[in-house]
Amino acid sequence: MRSFRTELSIVGVLLGFGIWFAFVEFVEPAILENLVTPSDGNIQDWTVPFMNSQHIALAIGLSLAVIWHIVARRSSGRHSDRRILWIISWALCVAASLSLEATTLSEANEGVEFAYILGFLNGLAPFWLGTSWCTAGACKYAPLGAGNLRGAF
Repeated sequence: MRSFRTELSIVGVLLGFGIWFAFVEFVEPAILENLVTPSDGNIQDWTVPFMNSQHIALAIGLSLAVIWHIVARRSSGRHSDRRILWIISWALCVAASLSLEATTLSEANEGVEFAYILGFLNGLAPFWLGTSWCTAGACKYAPLGAGNLRGAF
């Protein structure tokens, strides 16, 4: 039964990642095209490095979510609290997304604050989605908001 729960956790991570990856791939380019004006006027040349940085940030979030599930599976006792580890991992996801984004964005762009907002969301959402749905019982309330999410279903 334990391996089935681990597999279910990985499915939850992949589902959360897949939802956000679809958002990044299909929705974000349209948002950026409408809100950001590069200094050279070519949005396609500007968007490619931004999207590449966000793909790396998503991969970091996916990796940290898998690591979180491994830690949650190895936790003993129903009341073990791993919230601080979860918060640090979440903060690493946000920091990775914003720092990767900052290396690709030029300060001369108009509307660049919208790109930073999207980068911030790209750091927050995939890790949260991947960890709040199927975390092991000993750590199921460690992700912020997981108690509300679990209570809703």
